[in-house]
Amino acid sequence: MVQVLSNKFGFIDLSLQEPLMEVLTPAPKNLQAYIINRLLLYLYREFRAAEKRGMLPWIRADELSTHFPNISETILRKKLKECTILRV
Repeated sequence: MVQVLSNKFGFIDLSLQEPLMEVLTPAPKNLQAYIINRLLLYLYREFRAAEKRGMLPWIRADELSTHFPNISETILRKKLKECTILRV
């Protein structure tokens, strides 16, 4: 982002401003934590939407794997189990 300022002497000052956003590299823990947080947010939003409609909230594990292909099946099931009550 370029910022243009003029001072009291009539000169124009051009300055660059760095963006305040972190760019994640492909392999670190930060990226994995970010993806898992997105997964949990998706789960809670789906459950809340179902509850607001008066339905019993449920999500199939294979549906999650299509939405989050970068997360292994075991991690998906573990996170799903953490935030739900499983019924047989």
